Amino acid sequence: MQTYLDKDKILKIVNHLKTHLPKEKLRVVRFWIDKGIELGYRQNHQDNINRIWQYIVKEFEATTPKESEEYKEYERNLNLVRWTEAGDVIKKTYIKKHYLKEYEPMKEIDLPFIYSGIDLINGIVNRVELHKHINLIDLLKSDDWLAYLENNFGASTVDKKLLEVTDRIAKLIDSQYYGKRGDKEYMKYQYAIKQYMITGDKNLLHNLLNNE
Repeated sequence: MQTYLDKDKILKIVNHLKTHLPKEKLRVVRFWIDKGIELGYRQNHQDNINRIWQYIVKEFEATTPKESEEYKEYERNLNLVRWTEAGDVIKKTYIKKHYLKEYEPMKEIDLPFIYSGIDLINGIVNRVELHKHINLIDLLKSDDWLAYLENNFGASTVDKKLLEVTDRIAKLIDSQYYGKRGDKEYMKYQYAIKQYMITGDKNLLHNLLNNE
């Protein structure tokens, strides 16, 4: 598909990510991505936390000695259907020991909100009719967001001849409308052109174009 994002829009996306995902937050997100957890950004944030929690539970059960006190306490609570208490055992022992700097901080990193909740990344893509999907997780895996976006969604991905055609059309429109913008100006010019095409009356054309 021959669509692209210009440099200005790409920079807006990069600056948006830098604002909401500074180095430490990005480190936390990448930590879980590297664990093989499929984080999402198009559904509820809690889904990501649940996936991480299930990963930790499985790891705890697989690596904690069954004869250890923490595992016995965990198992007792499960047998009594005390799910909250069983989870507390994992939090107080395993998470505190292995994931202290990654689990709780991840709760504050809402990827769906960052992607579309404030209408920045998703908003830009929709407004310019990109019709290409920017995968946030693939983007976050990249060490250079600017280069990733330019190489995958920038003008360099589009046929140069098509860009030249677009440039010529834009210049032609600007020359006709004197660079004016907005629905009101568009409707005025279109109506004036229509009436001139019907009547050939230059006086009418002039008045319709200048009836401020």
